[in-house]
Amino acid sequence: MKTLQLLLLFAPLVSFGQETFLEKHDNTVWTDGSSTISFRKLSSIKYSESTKQIKGYVFDGFLKKSYGDINLYNDQGYFIISDSIQNLNNLYVINAKSGLNVRKAPSSSGEIITTLGYGIAVIIKSGQQYNNVDSFIINDIDKDTGESIEVEGKWVEIETYSPTGHRQELFPDNNGSWSFTNKVDEMTRYLECHMCGYKAITENSSDALSFIQEEKGDYGPTTYVSNSFSIDNSKMIEVINHGNDTNEGSSETIWVSTRSDSDYIEKIKVKNKKVLKVNTQTELDSIAEMNYEKNQIMMEENDFEELGNYFRYNANIKENPKNAVDYNHNGMVKFFKLNDKSSAIIDFNKSIELNPGSANQFFCYFIRGLIKNDLNIKGACDDWIKAADLGYYTAKKMVKENCK
Repeated sequence: MKTLQLLLLFAPLVSFGQETFLEKHDNTVWTDGSSTISFRKLSSIKYSESTKQIKGYVFDGFLKKSYGDINLYNDQGYFIISDSIQNLNNLYVINAKSGLNVRKAPSSSGEIITTLGYGIAVIIKSGQQYNNVDSFIINDIDKDTGESIEVEGKWVEIETYSPTGHRQELFPDNNGSWSFTNKVDEMTRYLECHMCGYKAITENSSDALSFIQEEKGDYGPTTYVSNSFSIDNSKMIEVINHGNDTNEGSSETIWVSTRSDSDYIEKIKVKNKKVLKVNTQTELDSIAEMNYEKNQIMMEENDFEELGNYFRYNANIKENPKNAVDYNHNGMVKFFKLNDKSSAIIDFNKSIELNPGSANQFFCYFIRGLIKNDLNIKGACDDWIKAADLGYYTAKKMVKENCK
């Protein structure tokens, strides 16, 4: 598999001492009347690969309403966060400087699950109030003065905030490929490659933010999506352009502060609906899904190559196989190492027979489909469809290319 490695020049597009767009609008929250969008300065991101979400009970006297000034417990590197107005209405942050205990039960004697730090954003789950009282008072210690204080509140069920939807943007992604750049080498961009591309922030000046994602594959045209944001008379204008080798489209959205008058927000909502949108939200979702699928296939191809190397060089036939795992193992050795496809399919058949419903059988179904296709045996598409149903994107590609 060929890959494309881009060398993007790190060139911040601002003069020394001047605030960038992301710094100037850090933690500001905007709405188009239906959804919200917020920005974070790049220096505030503390990227974590963890996606674990914390759920439990806290005393809400130590929470304060958040309007965008948040820290994410699971920080995936988002510098742009999109969400619904409903989620924003239920968004709070930890206001206890020493952190706040999260408990399994709504009581000060409940087992502590973990402690969330100051500023961490949480969602109060709707309808969760306990003890059938509006509020009560607990005693606490002021960490700065050491004095005893009374805190009024009630026990509520919370979960750490994780943005929803496909509009979240990462800086950097897992490969660290987001970069500031003035120019992307045209020759580099269009080298022959399979499932390759680049992502770049093309402008982060005082007045504008722009970024682009472009991908090229052997099985489809080059596709791109570019976003740009600018401020005009307290309104933020977002322009999205997208296209491929044959089709292009664009849309414009007006965003205003979530602190604006409700009547004004409703007018903006109506105005956005009247703006000509060449690309609909469904089309944007389709583009996002297509890019996600390409990335998944690329990762699966790497995994498949590593799997083949293992069974070629490190694995041997298991004598007296006893279960589905053993038969799967022997089938892999015969397929990758011994190139004995006829015997391999017998082992895969036995593995599937012993454990047909396992979600881990996608490789088994996929390779059995490859063998059936090579040996002109019926059922290759059925196996690829089964592997695709188990979440294997490469099998979905095989179905699209080979099965009617």
